[in-house]
Amino acid sequence: MNPRQLIGRQLADKYTLESLLGVGGFGAVYRARQAPIDRLVAVKVNLHPHRVDLQARFVREARLQAELRHPGCVMLLDCGETEGLFYLVQEFVDGRSLKAELGEGALAPERAVELICQVLGALSEAHRHHIVHRDIKPANIMLTRGLGGREEVRVLDFGIAKLLVDNEEDTESLTGTGMSLGTPAYMAPEQIRPGPIGPPTDVYAVGAMLYRVLAGRAAFGGATIDVLTQQLNKPPPPLPDGLSMFDPIVARAMAKRPEDRFQTAAEMSAALRVLPVDGSGFVPRPPPVPGGPTDGADQTLVTPPMMGSMPATPEPSASPVPVTDLRPSPQPARARRGSGLLAILALVVLGAGIGLWIALPGDVDPEPAPDAAVDALVLAGPFDAAAPDSPPDAALPDARPVDAALDARPVDAARRPIRRPKPIPPRGPSASTLIRRFETQLDACRCADARQTLAALRAKVGDRARKLASKHEAACVLFIPGNCQSR
Repeated sequence: MNPRQLIGRQLADKYTLESLLGVGGFGAVYRARQAPIDRLVAVKVNLHPHRVDLQARFVREARLQAELRHPGCVMLLDCGETEGLFYLVQEFVDGRSLKAELGEGALAPERAVELICQVLGALSEAHRHHIVHRDIKPANIMLTRGLGGREEVRVLDFGIAKLLVDNEEDTESLTGTGMSLGTPAYMAPEQIRPGPIGPPTDVYAVGAMLYRVLAGRAAFGGATIDVLTQQLNKPPPPLPDGLSMFDPIVARAMAKRPEDRFQTAAEMSAALRVLPVDGSGFVPRPPPVPGGPTDGADQTLVTPPMMGSMPATPEPSASPVPVTDLRPSPQPARARRGSGLLAILALVVLGAGIGLWIALPGDVDPEPAPDAAVDALVLAGPFDAAAPDSPPDAALPDARPVDAALDARPVDAARRPIRRPKPIPPRGPSASTLIRRFETQLDACRCADARQTLAALRAKVGDRARKLASKHEAACVLFIPGNCQSR
């Protein structure tokens, strides 16, 4: 269903849809007016009335959202079904999303801490009711003004939230067993390679979002498959200069193992609150990075369990990187005086040498020290005295007369260099051959083979490989009707 077709329509004889606010993977959100009290509300409508699983998801979202009573959570006002369309009615938040705000650049550190702590407060309320959001990202955070003009946040979209209660229906049963849910730039490893979900899953996403609002870019960038691989294996890179005090908090929040993270949202909030964030000592707000890593894959992703075959070799947790002043430190006056004396002494020695050269007779040809020549040769070439199969120096086709002269000198055999021809690296298949092989493998849905061929192509044709990576992702990673993964 085209979401714009519903503009102007009245649902349940009281909610008139005035304009479209946004469209997601499972529904659309409209600005609406409630009759007869003429109140502005936000109405979320299921755009797939014939999908029983999505109807169940809407019911679940309404039930979970009705449990929440916190200023940072959007309040549910009503829900229902009319003419085959299921809808949720929420309070209308007059403001802009954090994603739109980040389009103008990173946030000042003190503002970032305040907003992130408010998000953590809302998540603490959700976790208290055994609800894990699972899709925390800037697009799901609204910024508005409260009493006295204070900036406040509202956490949106509990559509893929998980209820941590025994014997409760899990959301995986609504999307297919083993499916991964979330947004790649903010997904915890246990969402990519399915594992136990809990409050640390949301903490990971908040850590990734903290990096995003401070640095002006996402911690990991690239194609979707590359972002997911980095989420599994790499620690977040250090923040820009002036923000290093946040590195330990980001590193702990984005630890690969859930038990190594902050165990609650309140614990992470307390760690942020004790930082001396007063606006001093920080770099100015950086502008957006053109072409840099952002929340490129900002749509909620449903991926199949094939990600479980991805290699997981977590690197050691990154320790905070100290900010080092790269300007040369001033030298003491005594050191400078010492350097001047050395320069004068060098000039004296040079003058004496010139005088001695003039005084020598013209037919004297000083001979270089033999040890110096041999030492230079030994250090320049490979050394392996214990190699029994090495041919003698005289057998080498490129031996020069100077080599014979050196060999005639009384030199220790252990110091005699052994020359070997440099190995010629094997030439692999050409880029065009690899591309044809990749296309054939992809047509046959041999996804694992195609992924290996793609890795070989990256070393030969980086730009073309990136385009082919998107094609591989669409065929073998995402769950799209008709592609390899859906068969």
